[in-house]
Amino acid sequence: MPTLLPVYERLCPNCGREITADRLEKGLPCKECLPTEINTNDVIEIGLELSRRGNLKGYNFLYIMERDFREFSKFFEEKYGFKLSSAQRSWARRLLSNESFSIVAPTGVGKTTLLMAYAAFMSSKRGQKVIYIVPTENLVVQTAERLSLMLGDGVVFYYSSMPKGQRGEMLERIKGGKFSAIVITPGFMTRYFDLLKASAPFDIMVVDDVDSLLRNSKNIDRALMLIGFDEETIQTALKVVQERLELAALEASGRGEERIKQLQSDISSLTLKITEKVLEGHKGQLVIASATGRPKGIKHLIFRELLGFEVGGGTDYLRNVIDSYIVTSNVVDTAVEVVRKLGKGGIIFVSQALGKAYVKELVARLSESNVRAVQALTNSRRAVEKLASGEADVAIGVASRYGTLVRGLDLPEVIRYAVFLGTPAIRVELGTALLSPRRLLGTLLFLEERDQGFKGYREKLEGLLKSYNVDSNIVAAAIRGQLEARGRLEELKELVLESSAKAAQALSGMLSEDGQVLRIGTMVLRREGDKVWLYSPDAPSYLQASGRTSRLFRGAMTKGLSVVIG
Repeated sequence: MPTLLPVYERLCPNCGREITADRLEKGLPCKECLPTEINTNDVIEIGLELSRRGNLKGYNFLYIMERDFREFSKFFEEKYGFKLSSAQRSWARRLLSNESFSIVAPTGVGKTTLLMAYAAFMSSKRGQKVIYIVPTENLVVQTAERLSLMLGDGVVFYYSSMPKGQRGEMLERIKGGKFSAIVITPGFMTRYFDLLKASAPFDIMVVDDVDSLLRNSKNIDRALMLIGFDEETIQTALKVVQERLELAALEASGRGEERIKQLQSDISSLTLKITEKVLEGHKGQLVIASATGRPKGIKHLIFRELLGFEVGGGTDYLRNVIDSYIVTSNVVDTAVEVVRKLGKGGIIFVSQALGKAYVKELVARLSESNVRAVQALTNSRRAVEKLASGEADVAIGVASRYGTLVRGLDLPEVIRYAVFLGTPAIRVELGTALLSPRRLLGTLLFLEERDQGFKGYREKLEGLLKSYNVDSNIVAAAIRGQLEARGRLEELKELVLESSAKAAQALSGMLSEDGQVLRIGTMVLRREGDKVWLYSPDAPSYLQASGRTSRLFRGAMTKGLSVVIG
């Protein structure tokens, strides 16, 4: 009997069309791109073969990334005499993709060694201009010396106690832009910012263990301006941060519905404005290395809005968690049983799909079982304090991406396990949720199986989306009316609005009773009173929350346990 192979749509890494499962497993493009299989899954060999056939398309990205990584690995080994470590290889791939991010890891794991090699590589091999910021004068000297061994006399540096003649020479070279890399302290950036700005934008900025830079809001502004952002965009990003914080506080309190709607609208509009500015002109890469990753204040949060990362979010690569799940008919009873067996040192997350009422119910049920449980809804800081001091055995909260238990908990000596009641999920009203082209397409496919009247909508949507990324900010802005839509974009907007309304009406009709549930792929729809809500998996929240159980402690990663009960 012949073997039936699954065929996946839009997953060929080269052309983006359909591809069979055996090709994906072997790491090869589809048969249209590569009719004859080659006996290798080496990215370089596959890329070269596609190039020889004149058919190298989307796979070119993988080919270039792997080529650059191997070139850098060779450069690193030649300069230092040893190979990249596992963690350094992971960081290197992100660096070479021109991603801005933070490396938060303890001293001695090779952050500085890697970053200096990367700075030298990009400067010598790619002609990019680098600014390297370190906290002390001694480190200025040491870093400049090590970079000079790799870059020669292209390195300039400055510290206040250097000889007067050398200071003058260095300032002249900086003024004239006669350098490939500059090594300075935050103090120099403060005093001579205008001098540095004349050479901006820098292609790469490395901030190596400079917690003082992150604590100084003005220096954060200066750093962003040196890689190509203007003051207006920075202030807009700060406003978004402030409004996100206000929104989170209002949502947690359950008050201010009108203000919540206004904030959501403002944030959406401002985010679009930032996106447009980011796409204007050259923006450099910012890499921040730190041993602590705990900056104070809120100003550093603008890195998330402008560059897509948060300081302190870089330790997930060290996550050492056993992921497990239990399927049950009664999540509360099962959760109580699991917590009783595992004992103290737990954090329990209730999915937003279940609601806050489950938190209070679980606290009561655990207390009846002699488990000291504390809820982290209204006073989460006090809950964490009780957990840390041993006054409580477990803390219970909601699996929200910005919740204290999800992001603000670092107690490796206390936390041993995490229990999830339901899969962490994002909750959105159905009509709003279906304005997402990705969700809408999946929903139309579901409805088409039951009513062929939706086939036309699905086919038109697929056709129009060929011109746009399905998750494009431009498409989203046009649909929300924040951007004037013309031509195909206007046609797409009208189609989404019309088909989403039809789909929402059809789905609402399927959910006539309060509490009734409907599953569509990974999405769950539930009627709650006069509204239907859509819940979709929230993977970032799960990774952040379960990661609280696995932290660096006394030189090693603690091993954590995560149990999802559904």
